[in-house]
Amino acid sequence: MINIMQINMDGGRNAQDPLMATASERGADVLIVSEAYRCGTEEEGWFPDTSSRAAVFIANPTIQVREIGRRDTDGFRWVALDEITIYSCYWSPNTDYTLFVDFLDRLEGSV
Repeated sequence: MINIMQINMDGGRNAQDPLMATASERGADVLIVSEAYRCGTEEEGWFPDTSSRAAVFIANPTIQVREIGRRDTDGFRWVALDEITIYSCYWSPNTDYTLFVDFLDRLEGSV
């Protein structure tokens, strides 16, 4: 079984270190992160969207990633593992309605 943890860090620098410590303490294999302060590289297990506001982090290096969604989109990124596909999504509530509909259309098209 894969342990998954989700958090919205609200872009806060002070939230990043406690997040990583809590994930480690709870044995989280995968983190679904919104509004991270900083995302690492794909080699470090971070898979963010173009804005880095939505990211999947593979915390357990033994987890096998089967496929990775393209990084050329804003608002979401996905990672396919052996048994499941995990999406991280974030869209600001302060944006124009037509941009939000476009985001939903792109998200639906990727599923």
